[in-house]
Amino acid sequence: MKNKLTIKVYYLFSIVLSLSSCINKDQFEKKEKAASNVESIQVEIKFAKGFSVEYFDGGKHVKVLHPKNGEVLDEFILLNKDLIKLGYEEAKLKRFKLPLENVVSQSTTHVSYLDKIESLNSLKAVAFAEWVKNENAQKRFLEGQLQNLSAGGKLNKELLVDLDPELIFMYPFDQDAVENIREHVPFVLTTEYLETSTMAKLEWVKFFALFYNQEELATRLFDEIASRYDSLKETQHIFHRYFMNLPFQGVWNCPPGNSYSVQLISDAGMLYEYQGTNQDENIQKSREEIIDECLGTPYWIIIAQRQAGFSMDDLKSEDPVYPEFSAVEQGNVLFCNTAESDYFGDALVEPDVLLSNLKEVISGRVDSTKYFRRLK
Repeated sequence: MKNKLTIKVYYLFSIVLSLSSCINKDQFEKKEKAASNVESIQVEIKFAKGFSVEYFDGGKHVKVLHPKNGEVLDEFILLNKDLIKLGYEEAKLKRFKLPLENVVSQSTTHVSYLDKIESLNSLKAVAFAEWVKNENAQKRFLEGQLQNLSAGGKLNKELLVDLDPELIFMYPFDQDAVENIREHVPFVLTTEYLETSTMAKLEWVKFFALFYNQEELATRLFDEIASRYDSLKETQHIFHRYFMNLPFQGVWNCPPGNSYSVQLISDAGMLYEYQGTNQDENIQKSREEIIDECLGTPYWIIIAQRQAGFSMDDLKSEDPVYPEFSAVEQGNVLFCNTAESDYFGDALVEPDVLLSNLKEVISGRVDSTKYFRRLK
């Protein structure tokens, strides 16, 4: 009797052990497969000209470029494994271990990219955090999980050293800031602000995904948003001509015809007064030139920062000549208040929503949307 009981117990133990072994093996194979997928998923860059990436076993070789001339502005290695044999040239580059868990940024623009790829928790501080409009980042800021990296208009080096981040995302135009930071924290330059098309700016979601092995998510998001955007584009300029913005210190800075904002509005079906211009800098016009060239233009599109509830009367009060513009007389002033709308943040990663909103306001189907509204 005792021998039979022993045999049964041993038999049951063998079954449990076998099942446990199978489960553990299955879990290990799933983890191993997931790890290998991290290695195999590679982004394809279709529109952005400001970065490139080459994959190798265990890592990525990334270059940050000037989108307009291809100059290499930064270069680094992202590693998924600790022990990787690198070539002589690659071994001299900056290296970062993936995925990142502690980063900071010089720009509020980067917040929306990180949020889109579900990696916002890694961002511990951002310059001018009080101006961030992304809802998830606002919540983190109010809860003390996202700190303000700027102090007196400059980067707070004391906070930067205290946070000890793995890297800081920075812009190349601020060379003094780059040099001041260089000795404290590794930096990565970004040039998404120099891209001139909606799809190119959106595609930088793939760049930030490289630091978190989120290429699959970024690619899926990009393809879905790009498809929706394409379906909304107008193939003909079915609406009237327009001019843009407001003067600053006596100079009317108009975006050139090859700029991001003009392409967006062109995709909404409108024709820019300076559509044929192609240059790197804004077109600078005097007040008199704008009056001469745009007084009869039927639409006026303004992207500017003003107080909440800015109205047509507020606009008219800024210059006695404004009421004489045809766009004002006809009630065709379309306004995006950057103090309220995240035109320089969330709009970059949801250009489909931005385009849809703009078309609704142009057509008069609605008076106010997330980004643009018709002044009244």
